[in-house]
Amino acid sequence: MKTHFPLFFLMLIISLSIIVFVQANPSLDIIAKTDKQEYYARETVQIYGNLTLDGVPVTNGLVGLQIQTSQGELITIRTVPANNPPPETPYIFVEYVVPCDINGNPKFSFRKGALAYFKIRVSNADIDPHDVLMTIETYYGDNTPFGHAATFAEIVAKSNPIFIISIPIPNDATIGTATVYGNAYTNWPKFAGTPHCSEVNSTFEITDGTLGAPDQTTQEPHTLETNETQNFNLTFRLPKRTYGNCTVYATSRHGGESVFNSTTFEVFTLG
Repeated sequence: MKTHFPLFFLMLIISLSIIVFVQANPSLDIIAKTDKQEYYARETVQIYGNLTLDGVPVTNGLVGLQIQTSQGELITIRTVPANNPPPETPYIFVEYVVPCDINGNPKFSFRKGALAYFKIRVSNADIDPHDVLMTIETYYGDNTPFGHAATFAEIVAKSNPIFIISIPIPNDATIGTATVYGNAYTNWPKFAGTPHCSEVNSTFEITDGTLGAPDQTTQEPHTLETNETQNFNLTFRLPKRTYGNCTVYATSRHGGESVFNSTTFEVFTLG
C-alpha cells in the first residue's frame, strides 16, 4: 500500500493541474445583432455587437462582417474595429486601394455603364507565404453598396504584390462621389474566415459624361439607438433590389483564437 500512495497523489496533482490549465484558457466570443428584424429595400441597416474575451469587451480587435441574401448574392463585406484596431502591424495588411485605369495608372472618375478598375496592394511581412482573400467593395455617397469583386491568391514571403480588379458601374448609378473599400481575409467570413488587417479606402467620382451638376445624395449620419453594450458596428443602406432572408456572418481572431457567429433579418420589396 505504501508504494502506491505516492503514485496516486502524483496522478491527482497532474489531473488538477490539467483542469486548472483548461479553466484558465481565455474564451473569445462574438455576438452580432441588427437594429430591426424586418426592413424594406433602401432602408438603413445598423449591425452592432460585442466581441468579448472572458466576458470582457475587447478594446483593440477586428471584426469581419459579410451580409448575404438567401439567393446567394453578396450585399456587402467589410472589416470594422472592435473599439480600436490592434496596435501592432499584422503580417498581412492592405497598403492601399485606389481607382485606376486598366494599366494601373491613376484615374479618379468613371462614367455610368463603364468598367471601373481598382489597384490593391497587399503586403506579407512574414517569412512564410499566406493565402489571402482580397475584396473590394464600392459604395455610393448615400452609403449603398453597389459593386463587389474579390480574388484569392498566395502572397509569398516578404512581398507586396499589386492586383488590379474591375467592377462595372451600373447604368442607373448615382452620380457623384463614391467610396471603394479594400480588405484582406483568411477566407470568406461565411466560411469562418477572419480579417488579416484593418480596412482601407479611397474615393472616386461617378459621372454621366456631361458637365452637368452631380445628382448625388449623401448619407445622413445615423446614431445607433440601443441601450445594449456594443463595441463594433456597421451602417449601410440596402440596395433597391434586395429581398428575402439575409444573413449576417461575423468573425474575428484575437489572442490566437478565432470566433464565428451569425444572425438573420428579412427584407421586403416596396409595393
